[in-house]
Amino acid sequence: QDLEREAWTNLWDEIATIEQNAGLPGATVFIRSGDSDYTGGSVKHLHAHVVFGSTDRTHGEPIRARIGYKPPTSP
Repeated sequence: QDLEREAWTNLWDEIATIEQNAGLPGATVFIRSGDSDYTGGSVKHLHAHVVFGSTDRTHGEPIRARIGYKPPTSP
């Protein structure tokens, strides 16, 4: 998915606004675009997730997301 530079700038501005409004110092951003055969997605369009985790590593569970597929390994 090709985006103009201005669209990417707008996307990052929105992500910064989400972080600011949530009152958190940071987030993880997953972005999928292009051919879903390579991205693990189910629809071919730009798709972004802003994920806020916890600092509680003792009791919290890891956040897992499929970001694509590993190529097969040779025997």
